Amino acid sequence: MKIGSFLPLAFTLTATTFADGTETLGAPSIDFADGRLVLAGTSLADPTGLIQVDLPQGAVVRQVVAYWDGLDQPADVQGDFDTLALNGTPITGMRIGGATNFIANYFASGYRADVTHLDLVGPGSSSVLVTGHDFTYSTNGLALAIVLADEDTHLEVRDGLDFAHGRFAAPYDAVAPMTYTFEPSTGAREVAAHLIVGGVGESRPSVVEVRIDGEVVLEQIDVLGGNVGAEFDIVDLEFTLPAGATDVAVQLISEDRGGSYAGSLVSSFTWLFSGLEISEPSGVHFGAHPFWWVTNLWRWDAWNACGNVTQTVHFTDRFNQRFGVTRKQSGMRNSRRLWHGLMGRGSYCWPMRRMLNREAVAALANADSPDMNFPFTPDEVKSLYRNAVGAEEGEHSMSAALQLFRAANRLGNPF
Repeated sequence: MKIGSFLPLAFTLTATTFADGTETLGAPSIDFADGRLVLAGTSLADPTGLIQVDLPQGAVVRQVVAYWDGLDQPADVQGDFDTLALNGTPITGMRIGGATNFIANYFASGYRADVTHLDLVGPGSSSVLVTGHDFTYSTNGLALAIVLADEDTHLEVRDGLDFAHGRFAAPYDAVAPMTYTFEPSTGAREVAAHLIVGGVGESRPSVVEVRIDGEVVLEQIDVLGGNVGAEFDIVDLEFTLPAGATDVAVQLISEDRGGSYAGSLVSSFTWLFSGLEISEPSGVHFGAHPFWWVTNLWRWDAWNACGNVTQTVHFTDRFNQRFGVTRKQSGMRNSRRLWHGLMGRGSYCWPMRRMLNREAVAALANADSPDMNFPFTPDEVKSLYRNAVGAEEGEHSMSAALQLFRAANRLGNPF
């Protein structure tokens, strides 16, 4: 269901929270601005790398953070700080993960530097030249995490260095999933996950998974393998967070699932960054309390030619017919009207169903009133109700549907 969101969003990390992280990503030890995220990067397999950034005209850049990683031999060569140059200006990054023993005497490290003050990018096209990288074995690449002002978007970031190869012993056989949890919303919202990954060789099998409330909703097979240059990848995934969802998990997997690289040695990789952004729908939503609809029956369509609010829903409509349910499912006799449900009548002796019917009728009237800008459409109200009473398959219980209707019906009245 496409339902507008209006409940406050609060993120938490379900796993142990780190300042950055080794063999997991953690909350950054620097402050990150809120807004919309754009990633741009380049491989650093060569002595120089060029990042091309294209931002919308009028974009306001709030923050720019550089991430890079590579392999050293031995572990202590690179140290806790690393220096390279962007457009000729030296920058120093702090190690946020590693040194992790990759194989033999090779160690992986990841670094981060806030470079907002350099004014490297702005509206339109910008180019950033990367030079001076000096990992003793290889530098995978560098990416810029660019945060743009967007008041309708909330951003959560995790970073560090999490290394994995599917054929290695634990804990290096897999990376820790990044799980973001939040309060359930009555509305669907658009979500984007942004990842920075180093070290994936060409034609090496891998998987990127997104799970919502434990169910896989997005599976990207063999999308890694140097999409911005040798052994460096940026991944942008878009999906919809349905109403009622409480968590999103993002995970990289070193596994062969029969994709375009099937039969090759599975990938090894270093996961540096995971950013999750949720776009809040613009506009103000309203929803009138059931009592308002009871005391303003003249606002219903066809009851009065003046001051109508609803468009097609009449309070004299038969309840079961309007919602497409049976007497057994609603607890309402087939002769009962919407106003019976609104007043809590005719629902046998089931208090929960009586309350649900009352809120569902108010929600249907609100949804049928364009000036309300209600977060549900009439079809969504009916579908959610049918779901709750078992008239159609779905995940919402009666108590969950009641909670959603109640929240929506108390958003305020524009009349």
